[in-house]
Amino acid sequence: MSDLKRKPLYQPWNEEAFRADLHVGAMTPTQRWIYRTLLQAAFFHSTRPHLPDDDAQLWLLAGCETPKQWERNKGVVRAMFTPVEVDGLRLLSQKRLLADWDRLEEKRQILSENGRRGRKAQLQSSNRPANAEQMPGNCPPFAGQEKLKEVEVKRSEVKENLKPAPKPPAPADPRFQPFLDFAFGAFEQKHGQKPTWSGKDFRALSTMLASNKGLGADELQRRFRNYISSTETFTQKQGDSLAYFSAHTDSFLAGPMLAVQGKGASNGNAKSSANNAAASFVQHFTEPKQDRLG
Repeated sequence: MSDLKRKPLYQPWNEEAFRADLHVGAMTPTQRWIYRTLLQAAFFHSTRPHLPDDDAQLWLLAGCETPKQWERNKGVVRAMFTPVEVDGLRLLSQKRLLADWDRLEEKRQILSENGRRGRKAQLQSSNRPANAEQMPGNCPPFAGQEKLKEVEVKRSEVKENLKPAPKPPAPADPRFQPFLDFAFGAFEQKHGQKPTWSGKDFRALSTMLASNKGLGADELQRRFRNYISSTETFTQKQGDSLAYFSAHTDSFLAGPMLAVQGKGASNGNAKSSANNAAASFVQHFTEPKQDRLG
């Protein structure tokens, strides 16, 4: 493996310099951690010390929860890198990152040269006659020091070879994005505005999908319709939270959670109207003639 492609044992990082960058200071917290994660990924990715100029890979390397999260923030983050072409590959480069890489390469070259000199001295010593070896004046200068450096280089190479290869990122669940688009549309249809779901909601959905491999897309949509059509007070107080639905998916297997009609006439009529509205909402979403979320 060439020196350029050898994986480093560590990445130098100056947090003070990172935060002193005016462009970094102007980023949102989300853009800042995406940028930081990509800088760290560039040191250990197969294209090191560059990044692939490919959004399909960058959103995964950045640790984004969804491609949409990357799309919302990539403009600011991409502006911190310079597009380059290396060996016919379209890559992204960053000046400070390359400087850190070059310093490591320089140290690596020094260690390698010391190792070569040590091996040469060892061979010269082993080829001399026995009586010459006993004469101090014939001993190569700093022979012991050179041997110690050689041992250090070998230890470093052994450590690098023993280091396990990073696991590839798990493939995204094919149900995630279609269902998320459906849920956004259903929420907007009911409330007249988009939901303000956050990372907590998306992580909860990912966890639920990973634990329920056999739950199909149609069944997921049916249960979500039941959820946002529920009139039971506690369920309504959840504000149609995606995280709550993901944690209680089976609660909506049989249908919406409906409010129990009270004994009083006025209260009973109010709850009956709410339940009728819920039934109409479910029917509206299950009409087969058009796609309500298109």
